[in-house]
This record gives sequence, C-alpha cells and structure tokens, in this order.
Amino acid sequence: MKSESDSKIAGHFGKERTMQLIAQNFYWPKMEMDLQKYCSECNNCQMIKSPQHAKHGLLHPLEMACKPCTHISTDFITDLPESEGATMILVVVDHFTKMAHFIPIKKKHSPMVAREYLENVWKYHGFPADVVSDRDGTFTG
Repeated sequence: MKSESDSKIAGHFGKERTMQLIAQNFYWPKMEMDLQKYCSECNNCQMIKSPQHAKHGLLHPLEMACKPCTHISTDFITDLPESEGATMILVVVDHFTKMAHFIPIKKKHSPMVAREYLENVWKYHGFPADVVSDRDGTFTG
C-alpha cells in the first residue's frame, strides 16, 4: 500500500485511486478495509482530500434582541448519566436576558422534544421571532 499510495507517481489520490492501482497487481483478503484504514490515517491524504460538500455560506451577525424571549438558541447536552430516565438536557437560552431553561429529555425524538419545549418554554414566553440551533435533525424535524 505504501508504495502505491505514497509514491510520487501515485500522489495520494485517496482510497479509490489507490485501490485501482493496487488491484492491478495485488490481492489479499480484506484488502479494501486495510486500504481504507491506511488512507484514513495518512496525513497527506487527509490534507490533500478535497471537500465533498457545498461551499460554506458567509457568516453574518445575529440580530440584536430588543425584548425578552424573541431571540433564543437551543442545543442538547448529551451522554449524561441517567437521571429519572433522562440522559440528555435540552438547553434553551434567551439572547436578551441570558435566562436559560434546562429541560431533561428521555429520548431525542422530534415530537417528544417539541412537547417538552411547549410545556417548559413556550407556555411561559410564547413563540420566538428567531431560533438559533446547530440544525440538528431533531430541530429541523
């Protein structure tokens, strides 16, 4: 693998191209798994690898909150020891007052999270104008 991936002719073209080069002359059991592991640990392959996603958008500042509970942020704290059946916490922070709600969550399932949000935040503060999250599938769902 080293001779095919690291040679100046091969040029660290990644797993697919290196697999093609090696498969022309060699075969061994679990060859693809070995090659994938080798390429994932190769610093040059990781630095040269081109991004496989769309270009990131430009950053822009968040709008300033002018009154309480109009602009909030949400995120999860996960992998906590179990307490009364809950292993994660939904954190909701108001940008104006910096007040935070910490809501224990038993299961990261959109309907359950929405119900907990309604019972613990919405009924006290109403619907926010802006919500900032990390675009977790639970929030987008």
